[in-house]
Amino acid sequence: MSDAVAAADAVDPSADEVGGIDEEIKEDRANAYVEHFVHIVQSTKTLFPTLLDADEHAAIDTYLALPAAAQLVYSRLFQRKGPWFRTTSLSAIADHLHPDPESSVPPLQTALRALETASFIRRCPKDSYVDAIDAMKSACTIPEIQAVMVATGASKSKSAARYKTKPDMLERLRAFVTTQRRIDGSFLPLSTHLHAALALTSFDAPDLSSPHRQHRVHDPTSLTLFQIHPRTRDAFYRMHRLMYMTLSLPVQPTLKRATWGDWQRAVCRYEPTAWPGLLVIFGKVAAFPRVTLAAPSRPLFPTLHALMAYECASVLRHATRLIVDGVRLDHLLPSSARGLTADWLDVRPPTLLAFAGAASPSITSSSFSSSQPTKADFCDNVHAFLQSVDNMDSFVGELRACLASSLHLTREDDKQRRVFLEPYDATYALARSMDLVVGVYEKLGEYDKALVLLQELLATSVLGHKRGSWYTRLAINLEMHMKQPTDARAVCDTALSDPRVFPADRMDLLRRHRRLAKTPTTEDKEVVVEGCYPTHTIDGRPLNRAVGEKSRFIGYDDDSVTVEALVLQHYKSQGWHGAHDEGASFRSLLGLLLWDVMFLNDVPDVFQTPFQVQNLG
Repeated sequence: MSDAVAAADAVDPSADEVGGIDEEIKEDRANAYVEHFVHIVQSTKTLFPTLLDADEHAAIDTYLALPAAAQLVYSRLFQRKGPWFRTTSLSAIADHLHPDPESSVPPLQTALRALETASFIRRCPKDSYVDAIDAMKSACTIPEIQAVMVATGASKSKSAARYKTKPDMLERLRAFVTTQRRIDGSFLPLSTHLHAALALTSFDAPDLSSPHRQHRVHDPTSLTLFQIHPRTRDAFYRMHRLMYMTLSLPVQPTLKRATWGDWQRAVCRYEPTAWPGLLVIFGKVAAFPRVTLAAPSRPLFPTLHALMAYECASVLRHATRLIVDGVRLDHLLPSSARGLTADWLDVRPPTLLAFAGAASPSITSSSFSSSQPTKADFCDNVHAFLQSVDNMDSFVGELRACLASSLHLTREDDKQRRVFLEPYDATYALARSMDLVVGVYEKLGEYDKALVLLQELLATSVLGHKRGSWYTRLAINLEMHMKQPTDARAVCDTALSDPRVFPADRMDLLRRHRRLAKTPTTEDKEVVVEGCYPTHTIDGRPLNRAVGEKSRFIGYDDDSVTVEALVLQHYKSQGWHGAHDEGASFRSLLGLLLWDVMFLNDVPDVFQTPFQVQNLG
């Protein structure tokens, strides 16, 4: 199945349908968020207690001890992007909370105060203008920001009329607050002015259609603007990811001609996920077959450090994918970083904590003590690196260092793991990232750097199915771009003697070797036995013959068509109907055809959690 990625309210039927839904059904759907969340955290604690650190164990216990209303609110906030929220935007959640007849405090405020006491949410700090500006950026309207500007004096300038858009207004506020300090040297209380402005619009008029909304006077202790605590939210997100281990990371909107700064902002942005368990409850997808779990002979993550290394490597792989998808080539490298240098060739020790374990054996232990870094420290370390890295060369340098360290730390028994467990190893994710950046360097014309990366990948034993393509790309770069046909032929020789190269790649390399060889060798003279398949030739009139352009033909309807459309038109003239599809369509059809086979658990270790959307094989 394809991974559905969206905020949970986008898949919550109660948020879209108007009328026609029984109140009891609405209540059940609201409780579904809590039931799913509780099931996840309890299963994580039961199945993987050694893969949780002390902070995560404490977060689970604290959540389970919360009142039911607070659990409901947090499970819904967890499915929203945030991280800043207004209480006025939580009316759909407030409708499902039951007021306490003995208390005058609204039930939503009671739940939020319980979450604040548990450190699951926090108010905007009074001593931080950075948090206040960030909160205004994501949760305030332009009139509210204008009110804050008037209160602070930032709008008294004659040029205030220029600040019409939200980014301009926030930049004006940032510049004003950082330059205009009070007598004691402290910054202006931007957060105080923000809360004062929001207090005027934080409470709705009475809504007679809802029994839980009441007209009320503003309480200074009420939460009008708050932030879901990032560390706690990320801890629960890691638990969900561990349970749904076969689910791909959320697919962010593709960056269009993005700058390096756009990439840095996007790579650490939290994207809520529509978890398959919720989609099943809401009837968006069919229920998955039940499987019987047994104690795995080879656990997916033998140690806590192995899990953290995998998660950090997955973040780096996701960041690499965003670079490939949308960052402009002219923003990847400064002009001074062009060309291969001795500094680029030098592989330094990794700076990321997850891969710096060679010099610190305590980090590789199966559990953390109070003096050791927590899992949150590892994640913060990766995000800090991504926010500080200045260009792709520095990013790739860290990738190479992490891959070398991961290969060095790989234990002998890990090398004997089942093949289908390889994608859940940090080395696999790092090698995937290196494979992606090779193509980027080739687009940049940095073929010498691409050669180095390909040679380093071939020196590993991971991604065996990619070895043939690595040899091919190495030979092409040497022959076509570096003008070294002799070295290209030597690469083909090495590839043909490599038993791990797949037969299809071997045939391509053999043809390339035959073309590069001045005199045929014994292996070149071997007859390549290819399958004999029936062929059918279709004549077409080409419209273009330029090199580098997609071939176009004059179709049966006299329009310009592709070769695939021409073939479809040919068969349509004979009474056939069809479509041309690749990739996802065939995978979906194959998945439907083999649906029952995918959930057979006769093979050991293929199912290790009750939330897998497919087996590990």
